[in-house]
Amino acid sequence: MVASCSSNWRSVRPGRWLARRPPSLNALAPPSIGGTPLLLLLELDDVDASVERASAIGAEVEMPSQEIFWGERYGVVRNRSAIAGHCRRRATRLTPDGIAGRAPPEV
Repeated sequence: MVASCSSNWRSVRPGRWLARRPPSLNALAPPSIGGTPLLLLLELDDVDASVERASAIGAEVEMPSQEIFWGERYGVVRNRSAIAGHCRRRATRLTPDGIAGRAPPEV
């Protein structure tokens, strides 16, 4: 099996590989099956700039970056492969009571 699909793989960096979606391996892209349960939680120094950069290269901004009641700067983008990137940076260290005090009534 490896020999028959080796032409589908190419190295993009040492230790990182990309592959085409060969039907013989039933390797389906998330958009072809309606999405994916995968999300990436990205710890970043500058959430705003990262969300802007992702948008500039074609990602959909699902939630613009903003301060969230639990003490983080947070934004969500989705790439063309339908994988969500949850971008976060801790802004304030809060206790559970501090979070509860800042939570909107509907939460």
